[in-house]
Amino acid sequence: MAMPAANTGRRQMATRVTRRRSRETLAGAKQGMPRNHAVARALTDLLLRVDLPIALFEAMLTARAFDSSAEAFADRAQVEAYCDATSGNLMRLAARILGGEACAQMALSSPAPN
Repeated sequence: MAMPAANTGRRQMATRVTRRRSRETLAGAKQGMPRNHAVARALTDLLLRVDLPIALFEAMLTARAFDSSAEAFADRAQVEAYCDATSGNLMRLAARILGGEACAQMALSSPAPN
């Protein structure tokens, strides 16, 4: 069932506001100046402890613009790009937080087992 145009417009606006707020929260956290919100403070603390590429967060937010769009994916490549930018980047960040980057570097520098 198609959503009425008014609901679609409201949903698109709400999504834009949420993405803008997320970008503002990320910018504040990156500068060590979180807004007064538990998640913003936790993100700031995380960014101070772990070197996380901000570009991965930005790519996720950019890709999420599609969520409120009335468009459909044009092809499989577009679906895969969306999944990579959203879920893929989330997993990349999680791996870094859990020490995956260091483990990957150690594995690359170690000799292969016989």
